Parts: sequence; C-alpha cells; structure tokens
Amino acid sequence: PGGLGAHMGRSSLEGWGVPGRHPQQLLASLQQMYSEARGVPEPLANSPPPCTSPSLRPDDARHARVLPQVDERAGGEPAVVVPQELTDEDADELMSRFDGLVLMGGGDVDPKLYGQEPSVFVYGILTEQDIFESTMVKASIRMGKPVLAICRGLQITNVALGGTLVQEISTLPNADSQVLHKPDNFPEGAPFAVHGVRIAEGSRLAHSLGVTELNGASFHHQIVDTIAPGCVAVAWAEDGLLEGIEHTDHWLVGVQWH
Repeated sequence: PGGLGAHMGRSSLEGWGVPGRHPQQLLASLQQMYSEARGVPEPLANSPPPCTSPSLRPDDARHARVLPQVDERAGGEPAVVVPQELTDEDADELMSRFDGLVLMGGGDVDPKLYGQEPSVFVYGILTEQDIFESTMVKASIRMGKPVLAICRGLQITNVALGGTLVQEISTLPNADSQVLHKPDNFPEGAPFAVHGVRIAEGSRLAHSLGVTELNGASFHHQIVDTIAPGCVAVAWAEDGLLEGIEHTDHWLVGVQWH
C-alpha cells in the first residue's frame, strides 16, 4: 500500500506505506532534515542535534513539499487524500490501505468539537477537515496503525480522543513568563520561534529521537489543556507548557513543535 494523506486549505494529514516501516524512521528523518535546515540554532548543551525545522506554517505549498520529502527519506510512499465525509466503516476501509498516519500543522480546531465557543483569538477553522481527521485518528487506533501528529495535528488528535485545548496561551496565568511559542504578527511574520523542549526519559518520543532535550521550531498559539483519556504528557517547553503527548496503549505520538 501507499501512504495516507489529506490536504485542504490550511492543514495536512499524510502517512507512509512501506511494510515494516515505523514512525520512528519518520522521526529520525525529520531530525536529519531539521539539522540540515538553514537558520536552525545549535543544539542545546550536552545533547545530540535538535529536532528543529524550517517553517511548517499553514502554507499549502510548503506543506505539500516538506513533509512528503521527509516521508520519502524515512522510506515511505506519501499520498494525499482530500477531506471527506466518512463513516467509521469507510475510515477503517481507507486506513486498511496504509501503514500509518501523519497529521500536519495548520489553523485552529473548531472549539465546538471540545465543548467551547470560539474566542476572538481563534482563526482558520475548517470543521469539515477537523471531523475528517478525527475520524481517521480513531480508525488508526482501532486498526493498530501508528500515528504521528505535528502541531495542529497534536491538537486535533487530543480533541478527537476526548481532550480539550487552551484557545490562546497568552490568556494563561504564566503569560508574562512564557517563552516565545510563535513569531511576531502571528499567524503572519517570521517562519517560527525557537525554544527548548524537555522530553520524558523512557518515552516513545525520546526513544525515537534519541534525545531528551532539543530546540523546537514553534508556530502555535494554542496548546493541549485537558489531556485525552489514554494519553500522557511526555514533553514540555522551558516555561512548563505541554509540548508532547503519547498514547499509553498505541503507537501514537504528538508534538507541538515542527
């Protein structure tokens, strides 16, 4: 089978399809590409090369170019699937063709999907895509397919599994002490902001990357609030904000940075 992907407007979801391949190959490929990117800061002291990257902001052309390249470096065969209405049976049939699922960055998840009204800070909602990606995440888990969720991908995964989000991190009590999680003039402006990330020892993420500290390229203004049932926190920014989750029973890893 080939990989799986979906791209509509401001976000992408894709995957890979070489039998025997695993998301840790994709993570390793991401790490290699990130370390070769121009303008990426030096590694944190006493740590291997960081997982940092060029911008993966909600830019159709950039998404269409960067992640498929990384997928191919990891030995996968990327494909694109347009968001569509799916029953659970439809989603299972679709996922049966592929070996894994990657959800990329993009605009905000519709807050109504986690029981809230949109605040003035929310932008770029495409509810059709939110529902499509949620359905595919659940299908992947039912079928035992690995999932790698990046930035918005982490957020929609958490919502799909029953968690909630903070709609704007600048409204949190620690706003004055936060590191930069987004560039000035977000969602326009510079490609990304860079900050340190600490990863839990023994986690799938630490095992896959081979590091417990790195520099992450961030372009986000929201984070996970309530972690979805079955998931645990595995990565944090220097200011304590959550930057990564994993599922305890399935190979599902979500990271807030690129």
